Amino acid sequence: FINLENPSTFLKVMFAASVPPTTGSDVEVWYKTIPTGTNGDISKYPFVQATNATKPLKRTSNTGEFFDVEYDLSGLSAFDGVVVKLVFKGANTAQVPRVKDLRGIAVL
Repeated sequence: FINLENPSTFLKVMFAASVPPTTGSDVEVWYKTIPTGTNGDISKYPFVQATNATKPLKRTSNTGEFFDVEYDLSGLSAFDGVVVKLVFKGANTAQVPRVKDLRGIAVL
């Protein structure tokens, strides 16, 4: 959970991913925003799956090769708290997705 000093209506999520080309391998981005001025239980707010990446996920068979992925989430209701969750999916336990350099930016 990240508590922001100032409210925001835009969230950018960025990371570098190495995802094998095997069927079923994926990295999903989920987020929840906490409305401005809410000092309650964050568990009552649902996660929403981010779609339409501005830099979509690329697949590679080279485990040392990472590609930048970006999601621009605009038009959100004003929030001053945010949670970002990455869900790793894979059908082969020997070839799993990997992520590094996770970053998030919230602006008004």
